[in-house]
Amino acid sequence: MKTINEIEFTRKKILRQSSVRETWLSFSPLHNSKCISESKLELDFFFSKLFDKGLLDILSQPETFKKIRYTPDFYLRYIDRIIFIEVKYFKDTQTDDFKAKTEIRKTFFEELGAEYEVVTERTIRSSNLPMNSRLLIAGLKHPKPIVEFEKIKAMIPDCSLTISELTQLLVMKKFKPCFIRRALAHSVISADLKPRWSEIIINW
Repeated sequence: MKTINEIEFTRKKILRQSSVRETWLSFSPLHNSKCISESKLELDFFFSKLFDKGLLDILSQPETFKKIRYTPDFYLRYIDRIIFIEVKYFKDTQTDDFKAKTEIRKTFFEELGAEYEVVTERTIRSSNLPMNSRLLIAGLKHPKPIVEFEKIKAMIPDCSLTISELTQLLVMKKFKPCFIRRALAHSVISADLKPRWSEIIINW
């Protein structure tokens, strides 16, 4: 693998030279990483992974592997594994040519001790995870609300409420409801982020 500085230079070059009409440069404060997305599907994938448990690094178009003439869309490094990702619309994964290339890539990355996955809109957009993750990014601009949480927990010792219900209760008790977003972003509290935002269940 290339160094982080080499990858950063490559990403900037790609962004300048990309033939794709629309590109997005996104930043993950959790991983101190900038990612280039050349489609809205790639952008949704990026956001869907930001709050994955155990994710240490997320990089877009990390490098070109000349042996198989291939540049992955994303590189994900977890505590216990490395995954290279190809983001593709499902219909484009059904050709014999693409399936053959996928098998070659899987074998190549397995030999490097990594995994290779093709991810489509059927997975990425099967829930509200990308949208909800975007909502949490703003919460990372603020400090962890640990003291605030202790005060709230003292007044609400057992919580099993939807975000909508908890928001109403916090307002009644004179707390700022934005606490929920900040607490989720900083993992002070945790929840399944796949349902609609108002229907996410908060437990502590």
